[in-house]
Amino acid sequence: MAVNVGVLLLASRKIDGVRLDIEDNIGESIHLHYKNMRFDFTVHDFLTFSEGCKKAQTQLVEYLANKDPSSGKNIEVGIDATFAKSCEVNGLKFKEILTVNLNDILCTNLIDGQYHYKNISESILFTALSKKDKKLYDNYIDSFGKAFNTNPNYSWEKFMELMNSIKSIGYDERCLIATKDVTGGNKTRQIIDGQHRACILYYLYKDMKIKVAHFVNETEM
Repeated sequence: MAVNVGVLLLASRKIDGVRLDIEDNIGESIHLHYKNMRFDFTVHDFLTFSEGCKKAQTQLVEYLANKDPSSGKNIEVGIDATFAKSCEVNGLKFKEILTVNLNDILCTNLIDGQYHYKNISESILFTALSKKDKKLYDNYIDSFGKAFNTNPNYSWEKFMELMNSIKSIGYDERCLIATKDVTGGNKTRQIIDGQHRACILYYLYKDMKIKVAHFVNETEM
């Protein structure tokens, strides 16, 4: 009969503020704790499960990276799946891949119900990040949600997780930041998807060249 002689914490992290712990219950089993659930594995089963998760992550990344808004013209282009759907609704079409400096693209700040286009370093998201001001970030996301009567899928915890990921393993351009021209803006470009990523890149590396997926209105094609 197995005897549990001790517990070793193998890994621990928080996902959206919820703990995920992996424990080695020596002489018994591997426990995975998430929210109020506990999963019991033998060592062999846990290693199999872990390898399966790793393969699933790789396949998901490859799938997203290969979502091609250019209909096969640029197979290296990948964009966020949710954003791709919104493009169809809003009449936006992929035009080309551009290489731009971070300083040359603008963030959209929503202030008192009005859009204001600012350099990344002057944006509310970047200010919150650079000052580690969670309250400023939360208030801005909350005001955004109220303005559009939506529940934005953003959080400070996700913002920090994304930054730590980019810091530790680098920026993966296979899922591109998307831009379009600012109306009446003399060919200035605004970020329409990827402001969090752009702010993190500027925070970590200042101005740098990146590839962006540039979109235009269907009427401009």
